Amino acid sequence: MLGLNPDEEEETSSNNSSPEQKAKRQKRKSASIIPTNIAEPCSSSISPDDNQRPSRNVLPSWDSIDKVIEQVILEHTASSDSSESEDDSSVNNDNEIIWGAVTGDNKKQFSISEQNPEILTELYNYYDKSPYEFYKMIVNDELFELFVTETNKYAEQEEQKKTKNKSRIKQWKKTDKSEIETFLGIIMFMGLCQFPTISSYWSRNDLYSNKISRYMSRNRFQLLKIWHFSDNENITDDSDRLYKINPLINKFRENCQKAIIPKEYVCIDETLVPFKGRLKFKQYIRNKRHKFGIKLFKLCLEGGYLFDLKVYCGQEKDANENQFVPTKIVLDLTQALVGNGRTICVDYYTSVELAHKLLEVDTYWVH
Repeated sequence: MLGLNPDEEEETSSNNSSPEQKAKRQKRKSASIIPTNIAEPCSSSISPDDNQRPSRNVLPSWDSIDKVIEQVILEHTASSDSSESEDDSSVNNDNEIIWGAVTGDNKKQFSISEQNPEILTELYNYYDKSPYEFYKMIVNDELFELFVTETNKYAEQEEQKKTKNKSRIKQWKKTDKSEIETFLGIIMFMGLCQFPTISSYWSRNDLYSNKISRYMSRNRFQLLKIWHFSDNENITDDSDRLYKINPLINKFRENCQKAIIPKEYVCIDETLVPFKGRLKFKQYIRNKRHKFGIKLFKLCLEGGYLFDLKVYCGQEKDANENQFVPTKIVLDLTQALVGNGRTICVDYYTSVELAHKLLEVDTYWVH
């Protein structure tokens, strides 16, 4: 219609259109409405003339919206972090560990109580002694008595089991302290001078010339492979993987601790005894020179003296689940030394629990 303005013309035409056309027009109208609180004028639509206003509102770009959102998130995060830090600084739980600079002001003071820590001269006059005599301080007659008793007992048990008269065990004769001592000397020599086979040490070939055959025959040496340290008929705990050598280990530890009084500083470390045979608790440690072997935890004194040791046999079944493994290792090895003001130096076996437990028994701990 010629006399109507565009709005009136659109309204008139809408009255005559179908419902579908009315819905489309309404949708276009709602899409063209821009809220004033999020609309920003486009700089390209602003005329140089200040009195002239843009003809329509333009939505902001997605980049500007993202920047606003990021700014709001950053401000909210910063405010929440500051409130949390204030809460943390104002509230301290009893079990919370608070770290600070080491000043020595809060150091618990105690001094070593034992006098003249050194080799016990009243038991061993170590002046002008030979290496063999020092060896006898540790591997003493009590150990040799254990070797002789248990080896003869095991040989009798094996002889009763063998029914064939041609069995080599039927030729067994009881051993004694002197023979066991010779047997140990041959084993040490074999460790230093390694030949291809056991029989090579008794070979007449000049290439393998040695004096072993003068002290023990090959057959007797092979018979002594039944060397034993415990009675198999009196096994009390099958779960203990060291039950066959525990009498030897316990007596050896006792002799090491009896020969010397430790000084103020002691050290705990681990070592790997090379071994590639079949053993359930054989360990593989990649950064060691010998990667396969038996792991030992050692308590050593100044100068490298071995005061105590513990053989690692895998996870212990009766281990306290609430106690860290490093704590248990250190407490087991130092139970004879705590309470006298000593300082324990460790490398791998560290925990806050361990530091507190050692301080309770007047013992320092250095990492």
